[in-house]
Amino acid sequence: MQKSGTLVRGFSFGTNKDLSLQSGLKLQLNGKLTDNIELVAALSDENTPIQPEGNTERLDEIDKVFIQITHPNAKAVFGDYDLFSNRGEFGKLNRKLQGFMGR
Repeated sequence: MQKSGTLVRGFSFGTNKDLSLQSGLKLQLNGKLTDNIELVAALSDENTPIQPEGNTERLDEIDKVFIQITHPNAKAVFGDYDLFSNRGEFGKLNRKLQGFMGR
């Protein structure tokens, strides 16, 4: 399993603005769980103000979630994904969706 990502902390202030702390996270995972099952995942949480009680604790609080699990007989996508369909002249579809897609 390979992982990469960044965690950013910063602050901003201005003439008519209070001091605010910001945080950002980008995490990518890629690799094989078993000989037949491959995982690709990307999580990002951008421009999140740091709260006194902590930061993101639940998966639904993260800005973008993409998890793809591939097997030779099946494929599943969880989270935020793009749906493209091109079935004839009037069947063109391009949507950004959240949820689950399986084949």
